[in-house]
Amino acid sequence: MITLSQFISGRQNLMIFEKEKLLFQSAASDLKPLLDYITQHGFEREGLVIFDRYVGRAATLLMIMMKPTKVNTGVISDGGAAVLVQHHIPYRAGRTVKYLMDVASHNMCQWEE
Repeated sequence: MITLSQFISGRQNLMIFEKEKLLFQSAASDLKPLLDYITQHGFEREGLVIFDRYVGRAATLLMIMMKPTKVNTGVISDGGAAVLVQHHIPYRAGRTVKYLMDVASHNMCQWEE
């Protein structure tokens, strides 16, 4: 498995590990990689560790159905963090922002609405 700093310095936007083994990776943006993973693998795996470059509320609502053991991200929104805490899913983030779009603007991301 990789570290959060290795992930952030890499090119992938989503990497999912199952018990130390790389199960899925994608350089696509937005929610597409997560939706591609769910389409290919569903929700029935155990021991998943997710690395996602930007995690907002919409992504965490999908992630909680995957029941990961941990989520790692470069940037997480307050709404995304709240969902993970509410569902007792540990996470590690490089930084936390009010809204995911706070990274580029002060507006709420369409997916967080």
